[in-house]
Amino acid sequence: MNGLVLNDADADLLRAHFNEEESMQQDLDEALDALEDLVVRNDLDGLHRRLEMVGPLLGRLETLVRRRERVVGRFAARLGVSAGPGLAASLLAALPVGRRDELSGIHRSLMDRTGGVQGKNRRLRVIVGELARLNREMVRAAFGLDHAQTTYDRGGRTREEGNLAIMDRRI
Repeated sequence: MNGLVLNDADADLLRAHFNEEESMQQDLDEALDALEDLVVRNDLDGLHRRLEMVGPLLGRLETLVRRRERVVGRFAARLGVSAGPGLAASLLAALPVGRRDELSGIHRSLMDRTGGVQGKNRRLRVIVGELARLNREMVRAAFGLDHAQTTYDRGGRTREEGNLAIMDRRI
């Protein structure tokens, strides 16, 4: 690391980025809770409204992450360390001694929040996948698609067809 250190202004900039990103992750965390509730209650109107709100939130989060990555990249270049595993530890170690614990705690909190959001996102994806599977099964059962169907051609003649994949057809 060439003995270089980051200064208090650098620490303030990192803190601002970490705090802003954690706040956005908190908003996303709350949005995922609301989405899960709407999905479980099968509130499609509420789900559509909430999804319209989540799109811009994700866009803002992506912008924040890119900005933080640029700042962290500049710091890494200044210190002569490479991006990748261990970068956060290298940056934190280069901070003024009085700021290391503060920023380590903020960084750890951000990583914990991000991990929680990722876990909720995986859970919501599983729930949505299972509900989609359940809906397909209900449609198949309602229309009797698991056994032979009597169908009619243009001439009104009957013919037997099994397992009509109505959900897989293109209209």
